[in-house]
Formats: sequence, structure tokens, C-alpha cells
Amino acid sequence: MAGIGDKISEQVKILIVEDSLTQRLHLQHFLEQNHFSVMAVENGKAALAFVKVERPNLVISDIIMPEMNGFDLCQRLKSSEKFQDIPVILLTSLSNPEDVLEGLACGADNFITKPFKTEILITQIESVLANKRKVHDERIKIGMEINFMGKKRFVTAEHQQMLTLLLSTYEAAVLRNEDLSKAQEELRVINEQLEELVEQRTVELKKSEEKYLDLYDHAPAMFMSVETTGGMVIECNDTLLDHTGYTRDEIIGHPFTARYHPDSIQKAEEDFKNFLKTGLVSNSELNLRAKTGEKMIVLSNSTAVRDDMGNIMNSRTVLQDITALKKAQDELQRSMEKAEESDRLKSSFLANMSHEIRTPMNGILGFSQLLKDPGLDKSARDQFIDLIGISTQRLLNIITDIVDISKIESGIEEADLEEVDLIAFISETEALFQPQAHGNNLTFTVQNKISPADSKIMTDKSKLKLIIHNLLSNAVKFTEKGGIEFVVWIEQKKLNCIVKDTGIGIDPQMHALIFNRFRQVEFGHTRKYGGNGLGLSIAKSYAEILKGEIKVNSAIGDGSTFTFILPLETGDAPAINIPPVAPTTDNGKINWEDKTILLVEDEEENALFISLALRSTGIKILRAHNGKEAIELSNTHRNISLVLMDIRLPDMDGLTITRHIKSNRSDLKIIAVTAYAFAGDREKCMLAGCNEYLTKPIRKDHLLEAMKKYLS
Repeated sequence: MAGIGDKISEQVKILIVEDSLTQRLHLQHFLEQNHFSVMAVENGKAALAFVKVERPNLVISDIIMPEMNGFDLCQRLKSSEKFQDIPVILLTSLSNPEDVLEGLACGADNFITKPFKTEILITQIESVLANKRKVHDERIKIGMEINFMGKKRFVTAEHQQMLTLLLSTYEAAVLRNEDLSKAQEELRVINEQLEELVEQRTVELKKSEEKYLDLYDHAPAMFMSVETTGGMVIECNDTLLDHTGYTRDEIIGHPFTARYHPDSIQKAEEDFKNFLKTGLVSNSELNLRAKTGEKMIVLSNSTAVRDDMGNIMNSRTVLQDITALKKAQDELQRSMEKAEESDRLKSSFLANMSHEIRTPMNGILGFSQLLKDPGLDKSARDQFIDLIGISTQRLLNIITDIVDISKIESGIEEADLEEVDLIAFISETEALFQPQAHGNNLTFTVQNKISPADSKIMTDKSKLKLIIHNLLSNAVKFTEKGGIEFVVWIEQKKLNCIVKDTGIGIDPQMHALIFNRFRQVEFGHTRKYGGNGLGLSIAKSYAEILKGEIKVNSAIGDGSTFTFILPLETGDAPAINIPPVAPTTDNGKINWEDKTILLVEDEEENALFISLALRSTGIKILRAHNGKEAIELSNTHRNISLVLMDIRLPDMDGLTITRHIKSNRSDLKIIAVTAYAFAGDREKCMLAGCNEYLTKPIRKDHLLEAMKKYLS
């Protein structure tokens, strides 16, 4: 500030009285920046207490404050001889005329209107401080009666005070006028901008309307509106005309049902009646009739246009042509059925595999653990080893059967006939299921009525085994107390097998269903007995492949009786080729000490097993880990009498190696020893030049029998 700010502002102490913390701090900060010494309190009562302690040169006070307002503070100060000469500036909006008279009455020295400009505030402070220098007798008060806002009032004030109020009022009016002018200019600019925006939006709206009409007429869906009083069409889009072939005059003004196919008119009328009640139609499938007579499947959706009273005036109807979609759905349904069939085959394979593999694995793992018992006697050890062998063989058969199960689903499974010893078969079955039954505290009775003379039959052993094992497994699973009876006999060239239990029984209504894929008496996630629902289905399928049948007789609570009847094949059993006997020593052991064989095997455990299995024969074994070594050894060791050939090797397959060896030594016999056991694998080996075919896992007796044919 030019004058006082440079000379006396540092000597001036100003007391700010303001209840608003934000305004108080703002005013204090501004005055301190102009070098005034500033104190601040929040109300008039605090200000009176302050001036008694420290006398300020000037008081700037708000009017509206709690406890004591600005008028009361000013009046108290001016009525005190000690403080009446302290100038008081009141901050006011001058919006209430009474504030003017109150300011005169209380003796305020000046008024500053809110919001104030900083330069005006400094000027007013300079003016008040300058006027303070006048002597007391120069400040003469006068009294007068005035008529203000329709009321007469008597006011006593100094000439200077009245002049200051007049100037402050005028100054406020000037400032308000300036603000009003600025506001008017801003409004003018805003108005011009709004007019420009309205013009712009009007153009955009027109374009949008044209775009909407274009979308309406050329939308993928068909639109029409139907008035509710007579059901007449009042509007439609071009898409409806294009799809149906009608003109607009042939649609508008006609009943909405006129273009529906006769088989959909009744349903369309029912939809319209419901629409008049609810104002809504959702996904109603109807048939339109095109002008050519062609039927068009549409999906109809309608919403209501209502008046101010909520009454339905007309419909907004969308018709979507779903003819192609329905055709696609039909094709998709057929594809899904095929996919579900494929998935069913996979699911059947996986679900049955777990159940079928775990049973023999239980025997293998269980008895293998028992063999570790150091106190086990030789008799028990031999028995356990035999049972492990039986379970292992069964596991091998199951792996083959798993492939056959998928063939059942695809309809290409066939019977593989072989000679079966029924007495031995029944004995093995009893040995397998007797421990299971006893483990469940059940009796297990076997009645074998097969005579030794009739014990040899021609059938598919693996399928026969699966049928019987499934029936017995179910009997054990669904019987909680009592026992199971297994009866076998031959009558009128038919094998009859009965599995009878005292279990929970089956509702007669379920007798046919239990043979369906995945069907069980129990459903849901809390089934008590478990199972995959394929056992009886597979058993029935195998029985039919063997030209047999399975019957069931059961009732809930009375147990179940399953009867399996198998027609027996007639005719002589195939001739069995008995190989020549190999040289033996005096104690009956095979003696091949003068023989040398080539073992082509990359897996160490397989090579070790064959070496140990042949150790007692005294035969010499040359080992080849891959095809290259095999070819070199066969060429350099002309004394090799036989080759045991693995098929899967790291550098070349066994069939390729066989062809190389046979090209140089056509008389050298080769036995294929492989884990490939699918249909056609044997033929591939024979075509490559192999003389014999053995599948892994290899049994010692089978290996020796095959080798005897070529080393004798």
C-alpha cells in the first residue's frame, strides 16, 4: 500500500472479529501481507475481553456472530469512554435495510460490503485511521427523524458517519452494478453459445431422426405397430415388406392376423388378448405367410405405447425371422446327439476302467504287502503268489476288455472264441470272490454241477468272465447281510449260471431300466452303494454278442436272482499243435547251453526279467539296446539261433530291424515281444518277417513254450 502501508502500517494493530475460521484466516493473512499487526477472535464477547488486555488501533468485525454480534460489540465499544475512540469497521452485505440504521445507531465508523475487493479494504482502513486524527470536538452528532422503508425512525449520528455510510452504500451499488454488467455480458455470451448449440443440436437431431428412420426401415428385424381398438396395422418397416413380399398398402390398414400362416392365427390372437391385459408379448414363436405362400418362422416380441393415463394405445411389435436359426438348431441338435454319443463312449470307457482295474489291483497290492511279512510260511507265500498271478492276469484281460467296451458302444465288438475249462473258471471265480464276501460278513456258496466231461466249452472267455464277475460284484455290493449263491450247470446244450443274493432287491419297474447305459436304482450325489452304472449294461451287451441272455427276478427287500443263459457252440475243438520237446538234463530242466540268442530290448527291467527267466536254461544272451546294435550283432555273430525283438525302440522300430535282419539271414527265427496288443498288430509283425508274436507282460512259461518251437 502506497501511503500508510509504507509508513505506519507496522505500528497499526488490527483486531479481526469473525466467527468463520476460513474468512478469519483469509483476512488475517491478507492484512499481514500488507504489514499490519493482526489479532483475531471468533465473536464480540471475545473481542471485548481482548481490548481490555491489549488495545488495538482498529476493529474489523463481522455482524452476524454467536454470543455477541457486530452491532452489540460496536455499541459497547462506542459507549465506553475508554474505547469509544477505537474505530470500528463492520463487514456487511448491506442486503437488509435495517442493517444500515443499526450501523448508524451503534456508531460504526465505516462499512465494507461483502464480498470486498482488497484494494478497497486497504483504502477504507487508510480513511478510518486518517479520520481518527480529528479532534473530538470536531465530531459533532446530530439527531433527525427519517422515514425509511415506510417507517419513521429517529437516528443520532455524526456527519462523517452519515457521509461514510452514504459513500459505502453508493460504492456497494457501483460494485454491484459492475458485477451485474459483467454477469449480463457473461449471460449474453452464454446465450449466443446456447443459440449456436441449439442450432447445432437441431441439425444433429434432424440427422439422427433421418438415421433412426433409416435404421427402422432397414433394420434386420421386422417392425410393425398394431392399434388396440380394431387390431389394425398402422405402421411397418421396409424389412417386413422385403421379407414377406407384400406392399405397404397390403399391410397397413389390414388386420394384423391377415399375414400370419393359418396354423398360427389362433396363437397370434391369444397373444394379442394377453397383450391388451399386460402390454407385453415375449418370445412368442409364430409362422408368417409370405406373399408366395412360403411359411416363415418368426419370434414375436411386443411392448405397449401408452397415453398419459396409462392406457394402451398401440403395440410396438418386433418380428425376427428365425427360419434359418431353427434349421441350424435342428442341425445342431443332430450334431450334439452325435457329440453326446462320442462323449458317452468316452465316459463309458473312463468310468468303467476305474472300477474294473481297482479290483485286481487290490489283490496285487494287498498280497504283495503280505509277502513282506518275515513270519509268513512257505504255504501261505505260495498261495499269495498264485493269487497275485491270477489278479495280474485278470488285470491284463481287463485292459484288453476296456478297448472292447468302446467297441460295444460303436457296435463293432465281436466274440473271440477259445476253449474254456469251466471247472477251472469256476474255481478261479470262487477264489476271487470268496474273500470279498467273507470280508463283508457274507456267505458265498458255489454249486458247480458241471461234469468233467462237459467242462470244456468254446466261448469268449474274457466276455464270460466279465459277465459273471459283474453279476457277482453287484451281488456283493448290494447285499448287507445273508449270502450269495452261485450255481452253474449245463442243460440242453446251454450253460446256465445263476447269481442269487439276499440283498436290497430291485423294484420290478426298474428291471428293464437297470440294463440301460448309466442307469442305477440310486441317483444323486448321496448314493450309498456307488458304481458307474455300466456293469449290467456291459454284461447284457456281452451276453447278446455271445448269443445269450440275462434275466432278472427281484423285488425290494427280497434279494435278486440273475440268470445268465449261454448257448454252447457245437463241433470239435480246434487242433492243438504240440511243439517238439527241447533237450533236457536229467533233472528235467531245459538245456540250451549250446544256444545263443539276440535280445533286442531298450528297457532294463524287461531285459532283466527275460535274462532271469532264461538263466536256468544255460542259454547265451547277446543284448542290443537299439536297432543299429541289433543289425551289427546279427551280422557279426552267425551263431545266433533266435532273436527276441521288441517293437518300440529309440532309433528305429522293431519291424524295420526285422526286415534288415531277414534280408541278410532269412533263416533266422524272430519272435516279436511287444506291448502292442491291438487288433492288426500281430498281422503287422508277421508281414514284417517275425515267426512268433508274444504280448507283454510276458509269462515265463509262455516265453519258454514259444522258444521251444525254434530251439529244439
